[in-house]
Amino acid sequence: MLKLHDFCNRALFSDVPPEKSAHNQAVLGWKGPGGLYAIAAILRDYPRDGTWYLGFMIVDAAQRGRGVGRSIYSTVESWAAARGATEIRLAVLEANEAAERFWRSLGFIEYRRVGPDTFKMRSHRRIELSRRLSGATVEGSNK
Repeated sequence: MLKLHDFCNRALFSDVPPEKSAHNQAVLGWKGPGGLYAIAAILRDYPRDGTWYLGFMIVDAAQRGRGVGRSIYSTVESWAAARGATEIRLAVLEANEAAERFWRSLGFIEYRRVGPDTFKMRSHRRIELSRRLSGATVEGSNK
């Protein structure tokens, strides 16, 4: 099962853009008999009203490949939509092809590529993806 301290610390949960506060972010966890098996953090109304940014969603490796990630994302999306979200955005590292395939399979589309930026002494490019939750069009979409 996930050991929260293995991949993050409290600073991660309060790391939000300067115009937002940690109070604008929801951190959701899923726990089973063996402990925590998934966690997600989503930022309300960023970069604009109605758009919510999924900062991360991590599922324990033992739970992958069984539809758990899809189910968890569905829960996150429904939860956000009930609170006013009309679009969800996220980013994946260009090198993480499995994550990109996962998000695209859920209907996310690319709206831009960013970088390269240096993170943990390595250069990374991010693919920013978006999924509309209503009939609104996605600004900046290239699809």
